[in-house]
Amino acid sequence: MLLTEICMERHWHLRKQTAALPIWTERADTVVDLTAAERELLEQHGAAALDEKLRCQGEFAFPALDLPAPRPLVREVKLDEALLVVPENDPFHRQMAAALSGTVAGGIACCTDREVKPECRKPLLLLGNSNTNRLIRELAARQLAFANGLVPGRGGWMIQTVTGGNQLVLAADAESLPELLSHWRNCLIRREGGWFLTRADHTAPGTACRERLGTAPELLRSIALHVSRLGEAAATFDGMSREIIRSFDSGGKAVNRDNGHPTIPNMIRMHWAYRYTGDRRFLRVFRDTLFGLVEYFLATPDGASYPSDYDFYLGNLINCWSDVEADELFSESDRLLIASFLLASCRLIDKYHRIYWPVQPELLRFNHETFPALSLEWAARYFETFVSSPEFTAWHEHAALVFSGMVERFGRQTENSSSYQWIVPSQKFVYDSLTSPERAARRAGMREVVAGIRAATDPLGMSVPYGDGEPVVATVAVFDLLRAAAALNPADPLPGTLLKRCFDGMGREPFLLLPQPGWGNLFAPDEPEEAEADGAGDWEVLPLAGHVRLRNEPGMPPEWLADKIAWRSGWDREAQYLLFEPYSCDAHAHFDMNSILAYTHHRRWGLVDNGYGKPSGVENMAEAYDRHETGPNCHNTLIFRDQEGNVLIPPPFAAVIARRRFGDCFLLETVLGNIGGWVWSRAVLLKRDGFLLVADRVRRTGEGSVGSIECQFNAPGKTVKDSPEAVLEQQGIRTFLTLRGDGEFRSGEYRTAGYDAVLGGRFYPWAQGAIRQFSRVAECTGQREFRFTALCELTPEHTAGFRLREDGIYGTFGEACELTGHAFGVDIAPGRMMIRYPAAPFLPEGLTQEKFGPCGPRPCRRGLG
Repeated sequence: MLLTEICMERHWHLRKQTAALPIWTERADTVVDLTAAERELLEQHGAAALDEKLRCQGEFAFPALDLPAPRPLVREVKLDEALLVVPENDPFHRQMAAALSGTVAGGIACCTDREVKPECRKPLLLLGNSNTNRLIRELAARQLAFANGLVPGRGGWMIQTVTGGNQLVLAADAESLPELLSHWRNCLIRREGGWFLTRADHTAPGTACRERLGTAPELLRSIALHVSRLGEAAATFDGMSREIIRSFDSGGKAVNRDNGHPTIPNMIRMHWAYRYTGDRRFLRVFRDTLFGLVEYFLATPDGASYPSDYDFYLGNLINCWSDVEADELFSESDRLLIASFLLASCRLIDKYHRIYWPVQPELLRFNHETFPALSLEWAARYFETFVSSPEFTAWHEHAALVFSGMVERFGRQTENSSSYQWIVPSQKFVYDSLTSPERAARRAGMREVVAGIRAATDPLGMSVPYGDGEPVVATVAVFDLLRAAAALNPADPLPGTLLKRCFDGMGREPFLLLPQPGWGNLFAPDEPEEAEADGAGDWEVLPLAGHVRLRNEPGMPPEWLADKIAWRSGWDREAQYLLFEPYSCDAHAHFDMNSILAYTHHRRWGLVDNGYGKPSGVENMAEAYDRHETGPNCHNTLIFRDQEGNVLIPPPFAAVIARRRFGDCFLLETVLGNIGGWVWSRAVLLKRDGFLLVADRVRRTGEGSVGSIECQFNAPGKTVKDSPEAVLEQQGIRTFLTLRGDGEFRSGEYRTAGYDAVLGGRFYPWAQGAIRQFSRVAECTGQREFRFTALCELTPEHTAGFRLREDGIYGTFGEACELTGHAFGVDIAPGRMMIRYPAAPFLPEGLTQEKFGPCGPRPCRRGLG
């Protein structure tokens, strides 16, 4: 049946993508009906004539008209010609191969995964999983093989046909092998020509896998409530289908709802959930919503818009389709329609990235380059299995360009955000897996990336949401990289340890076990045993990538710089933890240099960063992004304003000038200069299992435009006392936050979409509502120096254990000592800690005001020239 007839039968339209294509946050209809003249041309002269006319107009057909037929499928395997492939030096899989061979008269030949040559064209029966069998690992890298350390797990078994080729994956253990053999025998057919295995796909998760994933309805509910953006209405199978299809409607340009993130990622999750559980209800949701997506493009009155971030997820969607198109749920006409639709969609994202993200060699990469490159790489690998075109070669070449150059040299690229920072390294790993599996295995253990994840993981097992980051999203972002690193580098305990802590910390929610659409992978280790992670009990300093300084303020001496600085008393959930931000520049960063990103103790957040900062309740995508707060307001920092009240953005780098320790006290000291005629010294002192002290001094160094300075802290919880000695309650834990020093005390609150989604919910039930703000604001009317001192203590007690007074802190201290940094020190005695300021200049020798550079945000330069 011709594609035109297939569309007419379903009352859908052949359409075209117009020459104009707005930015992804704007829902303008660009996939529209053909004109009368174009329809007439198609009817009289055929698809080739229409394609040529549309190309001349900068347009193309939607769906694509140049696929003559769907992909040929291998629906059965001739076992007499097959090859059993076992992991090298693996006695159990040798026994499994012998058992399978014994079911067929004449047997089946066997070899190891190292003995199979690339030119081999025999049907391959691959035994094991992606952790044990090299060839399964290569298929998993292409997102075509699902057996790993999680699935089917101990006591489970799986047979999966890899559609489009004569390959099967068979996974079992000694306990489950008899069940797999029974199913295998039921799928054998003997006829003229030999023994054949019909499509035998089945997943039977083992006990450990079922315990972690839950039942199918439990997994679906976990997805719906915690990651789908669809909520309770999507917590049933029918509800998930209905809500995804409903959410394709953006409301048009005026309403501008997000119609990409709540839809296509969830379709992908439904497919992955089907493969992980074997429950076909997930597959039916995938089928229904895939047709819903096609209908959105081909039947929506007036046309369809580019789904938000369509280029992020299209490659995953094509992989899912490639895996299931042989299923009985899809007819031949379905397959031609969907393949043609997906090809047109690839041309759409190809057009989009060429308009908005033309790639240049030798630049650091940004996620809006790597997402479409990875999608088009996967697309080319699918379509070239049944049709050839120079278009697919160009997609391969584009991906090779994107994932070369500085993305090879540096694990860290351009983003300073816990939700975005790990995306490009994850995608680089996925691309390397496709093109060079052995190199990918080495890259998966990048210590600098894993170290960054470790530093930003709090005792609750959640990633601190710095920059454009959200509390849950930031945590989900790291799972795939940790999974791959733990699976492919089992000798390194750190990735597996962090993976387990994050999973446990987020309540072992089943959705976390699925890959993340857009940058996820199908690797997974066996459930890791928790090993002791390093980096507890002292300052943990992440070095700043050299290119960050060179691109943003090359005159700043590198010896003073750091990326992030963390401190934790331990790794248990009650532990005390701090994350400090020494700099602010690059993509998705906030203007929060020299700030406290997080302070946590007794399972509670004491001080928080504002996360992504998108305002609550704003449905219009463009408005939400345009209005999001990027600081320094709503951050635990100082805010400098000019005489008219406008915020001044300080230079990007604070200098880390001292780190000290004595007993259970730890001191960090930084300085930031050249702020409109002022220099700012910040001292951060932690008493283990006690408190956080922040002491700020700002000193006038010359004439400038600063009109006021605000010292601000942000904390969750119900207000018990709103004053310079504030008290907040979080279900049995109190936050005592005292602000002393110059200026007028002020308090307020704010809400963001990110914190609305997490406070009072599954992952942080102890506080809800707004984030509370506490400040002191000093007007710069002739005074040459201002001081602000803050003490934050979280305790289960009804009263604070420590009191901040003008001269110091009173409470229980141990051994008497002195702790001195550069321009800050304390004298500790059994009942008090006295604060003193040594007679020293704020700037250490060799560091001048000019080296900080001028005030103002830095453009995100991605080249080193």
